[in-house]
Amino acid sequence: MKLLIITDDKVGQRPDGRLTAQLATTRLRLLVAYHAARSAGFTAWLAVRHKPADLIGSDAFRDADTVLFGKTFEDHSATALAAKQAGKRVLVDIADGLGSTGDFDELGRVAACADAVFCSSARLTEMAAAWVPADCRRFCIEEPAEEAIRAPKAQLGGDGILELLWFGTSRNIVYLVPHLSEIAALAEDRPFRITLVCHENVVAQQLCAAAAEQDQGLFKIRFEEWTPQVQAAALDATDIVLIPGDLAKDSAQKSPNRLINTIAAGRLAVASPIPSYLPFADFALIRDCLADGIRDALAMPAADLEARIGAGQRVVAERYSAAEIGRHWIAAFQALGSERP
Repeated sequence: MKLLIITDDKVGQRPDGRLTAQLATTRLRLLVAYHAARSAGFTAWLAVRHKPADLIGSDAFRDADTVLFGKTFEDHSATALAAKQAGKRVLVDIADGLGSTGDFDELGRVAACADAVFCSSARLTEMAAAWVPADCRRFCIEEPAEEAIRAPKAQLGGDGILELLWFGTSRNIVYLVPHLSEIAALAEDRPFRITLVCHENVVAQQLCAAAAEQDQGLFKIRFEEWTPQVQAAALDATDIVLIPGDLAKDSAQKSPNRLINTIAAGRLAVASPIPSYLPFADFALIRDCLADGIRDALAMPAADLEARIGAGQRVVAERYSAAEIGRHWIAAFQALGSERP
């Protein structure tokens, strides 16, 4: 297989020489696929933020027999059509619903002519049937842990302040808002602080401003601009990670990557009952009401908390390493490579 991967994300190089990107879906999906393909001996190119006309005229496009489209904001339907006309396979990575909003219309047009798609959750894999041709193959490939395995934190609020953390994309922070009033009520019993880590976000800043106006020294919210280093430091400092969702909206299709990263970092997650989170119920606290989960966590003996997180870390290390997820990509590429494009 000669694979060209296309993304409109910002891609750069880490100090160790490996590639990184702004979007988690690029780091945990496309770059894992890229490195896996190269490690398996495939020829692989990465095209970053190219215009369709430039791509179609490039040497990599000419030489590739397979083109994989990641999250794109340009309309690459002409690129996909040109690939099909040239007898190439068209593959699409789907990490968000293509039918729920207009945010991913461009990728939806590419998926409409795909030979195969890769989805980040079982629910998305099912939903993709409505977005792709009838004979399109669908693969469910989850995302690896990005955080290194760290010692579980079993003593909560050791310095007198309970540290809570929410991190993620700016699209998901709205799911935290309905829980804040009940979480704020917990401050009657002990002081706590919520840290929000994401790219610059109006909702996050409004939440911080509103909390500051009502602050009595017990309930604080602060915002930090996301970088990998900021996320890692925030996970080190926190006691509990909050991972809310809303099944009535698009949370049912979400992958468990934030939950997996929380477990890897040795921190307890209190998460909404999203389908992809339920298999991790023994390693986190899955609750409809996040405030109830925080209460349950504070009532849990430290030894039980440490055992819960440690058991989850063993599962993450076995099933969600970059190497293991990379093997899933290789297996899918090999399956497709045995077929004629």
